[in-house]
Amino acid sequence: MHKSQYTDSLGTQIWCHICHSYSGWSGPFPHNLKLTDPLSALSEEELSKLNQDEDSLFGYLDTLWDSGILPQNIVQQ
Repeated sequence: MHKSQYTDSLGTQIWCHICHSYSGWSGPFPHNLKLTDPLSALSEEELSKLNQDEDSLFGYLDTLWDSGILPQNIVQQ
């Protein structure tokens, strides 16, 4: 899950690093949702580069998963 820096919407991505299938959607960011967002540390240029193609984005997410940064901590307040 990622909070858009531009629209304050919530983007959600679910993927399988084995079969490379995925699904994603966006919607309003709930005011009572608190989550760790590893993508928020990226610059606009880095985020734009990741979003150019699916292999880059999901390869990066796989790296975050393998390093223990994902899955995220999500808390509804």
